[in-house]
Amino acid sequence: MHKWIREQKITGTGGKDKTMVVGVLERGGKIHASVTGSRRKKSLQAHVREHVEPGAEVFTDALKSMRV
Repeated sequence: MHKWIREQKITGTGGKDKTMVVGVLERGGKIHASVTGSRRKKSLQAHVREHVEPGAEVFTDALKSMRV
């Protein structure tokens, strides 16, 4: 990409101009992903509760919203 085009299209780093997606990967390869408008605990944990059986072990990144 030309430098002047890159400067027009890429306006910063981090979450600016990006869409938030939450996903759950099952053992065996099935993925449940959806676009979310919030990183808040209530929103993310609702997605996890919808797609994960109670008592299952969950591995996440260090995002505080995923703590129980």
